[in-house]
Amino acid sequence: MLKKVLFTILIGTIFPIAVEAQGDERVSGTNELWTGITLKYKLNKKIRFSLEEQTRMTNNMNDLRSHFFEAGVRYRTSKNFSYKMNYRYTIRNEGHNVHRISLDANTVWKLKPTHFTFAYRFRAQHSFVV
Repeated sequence: MLKKVLFTILIGTIFPIAVEAQGDERVSGTNELWTGITLKYKLNKKIRFSLEEQTRMTNNMNDLRSHFFEAGVRYRTSKNFSYKMNYRYTIRNEGHNVHRISLDANTVWKLKPTHFTFAYRFRAQHSFVV
């Protein structure tokens, strides 16, 4: 388990992949870098805590676009249903920071003989600028 965590950290921080960003045509050809780390702690079979930090660079990876911290708790009601509540604080380069609160309801159904999985997520969120 520890080896998997260390390998994930190594891949996510030392070997990030630059991709061409989709979006506004005026910035086409600009490379962006999105990198981050997530820590998860499973308290028991029903409750899991998570912390995430991400940095997003733009302008051929020369300028900070945004940096965010996210904390969440997931509660699994059954094998197929779970609920998750998140709080995210985003620091933006433009000078305005954003708070976001979200609530997710998830369902996953696996069809064993066919190896198909059906997953659905409903998210309600509220963001406010500081």
